[in-house]
Amino acid sequence: MTEPVTITERVSVVIPGLERPYTFLHISDTHITHAYENDSDAGKALAEKQAHAWNQAGIFPVDAFANVLEYADETKPDAILMAGDVVDYYTESNVRYLGEMLSACKTECLYVPGNHEYAGNATFDDMRATLSPLMKGTPDFWVRDFGAFVIVGVCDGTYRFTAEQVEKLKAVIAQGKPILMMLHLPIRSDVLSPYVAKSWWGSDVTIGGTFHGTDEPTEEFLALVKSEESRVAAIFAGHLHYDHAGEFAPGRMQYVSAPAFTRFVREVSVIPG
Repeated sequence: MTEPVTITERVSVVIPGLERPYTFLHISDTHITHAYENDSDAGKALAEKQAHAWNQAGIFPVDAFANVLEYADETKPDAILMAGDVVDYYTESNVRYLGEMLSACKTECLYVPGNHEYAGNATFDDMRATLSPLMKGTPDFWVRDFGAFVIVGVCDGTYRFTAEQVEKLKAVIAQGKPILMMLHLPIRSDVLSPYVAKSWWGSDVTIGGTFHGTDEPTEEFLALVKSEESRVAAIFAGHLHYDHAGEFAPGRMQYVSAPAFTRFVREVSVIPG
């Protein structure tokens, strides 16, 4: 490995009745860019420009991401939680190269899209068709069952939740298992939202916050997540480009990842309670 990965933060989530502990790596906002030899000059120039723009820790984003994948293959966590903006903008080259990197990784990668996956030369349907194979069949809502708990990935890169996502969440809640939820944008909370509004963002850019506004399905989704019966034990998100940890509901934490291009990696231990 050319650049060692340092675990920036370690956190624990307690799941009652767990038969064994689990370990996950939580990252977001890698913002990788790539152009192939046969790409247009404009495509190559954009990829190079953005790679330099996000080189804020002495390493290009694609190399920082490769280091995380290599570290995972060496240390063998149960999965990597990739909370969106893995590519900097949507192009066939960026997504193809990402697919090649993930195919070479021996560790399971659980992926939700961010707002940057929607940014580029593509329609929403193009994005869905190309990224779906990397996201358990659908970018909108997927479930990975670990027996005693599930990880649920929900697309909120459009700054809203949909009525369909609400119904899918209700179905998962009905199973009665504890839920670890992956989002890109974090959700509005009494702890996080005032902090975001006073940060360099200058406004509450969380889901349900004042900047993007809200609607009925989004409010219903947020109420479900925060309810005790949802059994959402923790949320893992990104987007803000700094790390944060705070309760989204009493006793339940929301973890926001700083950008992986700055080499931020959070190790999550899911342990018996």
